[in-house]
Amino acid sequence: MAGERANSIGARAAPRRLGRQRLIFAKHLDQPDHMARQMAHRQRLDAVAELYAQTAMRQQLASVLDGLGDLERLIARIVHGSAVPREVLGLEGALARVPLVATALRKTKPAALVALRDDLDACPQARELIAQALAEPGMGTGRLIRAGYDRELDMLANSAAEARQWIAQLETDERERTGIRSLKVGFNKVFGYYIEVTTPNLSRVPAEYQRRQTISTGERYVTPELKAHEAQVLHASEQIETMERTLYAEVLRTLADFATPLRRTAAALARVDVLLALADVALARHYVRPELSDDNCLNIVGGRHPVVELATDGGEFIANDTQLCGRESRMARRRSCC
Repeated sequence: MAGERANSIGARAAPRRLGRQRLIFAKHLDQPDHMARQMAHRQRLDAVAELYAQTAMRQQLASVLDGLGDLERLIARIVHGSAVPREVLGLEGALARVPLVATALRKTKPAALVALRDDLDACPQARELIAQALAEPGMGTGRLIRAGYDRELDMLANSAAEARQWIAQLETDERERTGIRSLKVGFNKVFGYYIEVTTPNLSRVPAEYQRRQTISTGERYVTPELKAHEAQVLHASEQIETMERTLYAEVLRTLADFATPLRRTAAALARVDVLLALADVALARHYVRPELSDDNCLNIVGGRHPVVELATDGGEFIANDTQLCGRESRMARRRSCC
């Protein structure tokens, strides 16, 4: 239930965190340090109770964490060098939310929430690197690396852009020069860029035009200048693609150096999201906080099974009281934990 209410960042952590707590409790039930384990449980309950009671904090955190992806998985992909640019840009957006989460938790008192707040690190150097290095998909440049990040890459991009601009202007210039109003400049994968002239205008074709293809409506030509600019575009494009791959790999390697604080922050955000989901479930289902004791008694008043009650889909669920003490209680607690 908590996993269903959590965002992607907490959905994977929810069963892992809750399962670990149950196993720890079962394992240490009869050991001397079980008091420390009970303290950890109480701290988690304190955190859920705080989020349950503090409506403004709960709503603020829910807004900030809404839609946040699985950062732990993303960081692993960055470390292994397999993250795609869209994912890395998503990391920058996620890190931008970290100060907002810290602000929402600034007045919190439960130890568990304070510890999570202290684990948060917005990694400003990592954010700055991503913002400076990677181009946004919507910028319309077709570039992977942002303009201004690498001087040599910018020079190649400018060279290709100038050649494309010259080719784009060629049709207008040649129409004016030759007087052939139907003249067209086109491109295909076989011949590259070409100048197309219809059959009625073939007598007006300049001498420097070199015929490359005959078509049903006329002829296609090239010029030395057109081929030179085409070569400039193709050569620059190949170099740009190679250089961008190299620069992107360097960005991933640099980001991998921040793996430790990034993982710590991702884990803290995931745990906050899980605690928030638990508070949401408690609020929606009208659950009350359990009290832990050492008297070997299990006392449940008006108990409702979360999964069974949910499965009734709005039908009536009859609450039950349960009272178990001594060995009977210890066996029941072990079964419930395991």
